[in-house]
Amino acid sequence: MNRSLPIAALVDLRRQPMEDVLERVEEALRVRLDREALVRKRRSLGGRTERGTWVRIERRGFERIGPQGWNGTEAAAVLQGVAMPEWYRGVAWREPGGPVMWRADELELLASASVAGGALVLEEPGLPDAWWAALNASMDALADQQTPRIATPDTVTITQEQVTRTLGEVFPGVTDTRIERWAPAHADLTWANVMAPEFSIVDWEDWGMAPRGLTVVETRRPRHP
Repeated sequence: MNRSLPIAALVDLRRQPMEDVLERVEEALRVRLDREALVRKRRSLGGRTERGTWVRIERRGFERIGPQGWNGTEAAAVLQGVAMPEWYRGVAWREPGGPVMWRADELELLASASVAGGALVLEEPGLPDAWWAALNASMDALADQQTPRIATPDTVTITQEQVTRTLGEVFPGVTDTRIERWAPAHADLTWANVMAPEFSIVDWEDWGMAPRGLTVVETRRPRHP
């Protein structure tokens, strides 16, 4: 990746007019988005369509797009045995006048909602054993996959150098930081990205190979008080 590229200006999509982008997505995917039910986040937004699907739209600067690209949601469609919404189609384009890309993916609309609105849960969510069994089955299936993709948690590509630097900052006494084994990981497996009561995992844009164990600690079963 060309590190000399300027960093794209930070834009909070929750506070920006988006009508031009929405119209472009609708024309490209031939859908009509429900303007009244859009879910806006800092760098992405999503909404239902009139044909009963879900469209996720994201803005990303060139400095956050490596040689492998950023079509993680599309690439995840080939994963076997992992509970996730079906991917139908996507479109990407460059923002005029700047080092920025936009991407929109049309996916299956899930009936279940996120377990939590954020990354953490403060109370036992009361999920049945069948839900946890489905989570374990999906994690086992993910671990058996093969991919050349490298995970990009929060859009940052995981590297040996990054791991060494981070561990050195937190645990200065640790000297051996070598990653002995890499394994496929979702890379953003928080409570906001798992659904219930029917189990499914969403938001696959940053998945890829990561240090073994990352997926294991991403989502844990809460302990009863």
